[in-house]
Amino acid sequence: YGVEESTLKKTPGWLTTSVLPGESGMCVVYGHRNRNHLKVLEKVERGDTITVTMDGIAYAYTVSDITIYESTDDLRLPTVDGKTLVLVTCYPFRYSGHAPGKCVVTAQLRLKLPILAGIAGGLLSLKY
Repeated sequence: YGVEESTLKKTPGWLTTSVLPGESGMCVVYGHRNRNHLKVLEKVERGDTITVTMDGIAYAYTVSDITIYESTDDLRLPTVDGKTLVLVTCYPFRYSGHAPGKCVVTAQLRLKLPILAGIAGGLLSLKY
């Protein structure tokens, strides 16, 4: 948990001031673009499914918006209603060194199910 660099070196990090997956409000997850954590966001499109698993429950979110900020200084988390997942990573994806911008992917909760053996996740599966 957390978005400190020590966490982000190993895994995407959950912003502890945001809600947990499946709860009403905004669940915010930060991760690096140049590791396997959120690298897949380079190819994400509206309508894609992102699955988050936590405590034996799979939360399937549908991507509703993708926002690119050319400068990290411009980053603003979206104002949203409902049960929302927000993924934040550096941008551009193919950049050598510290990338100057951010990519923010917003997704709405579509489905909540107990995890069953053999069921695959969506485009991106995060496990907490």
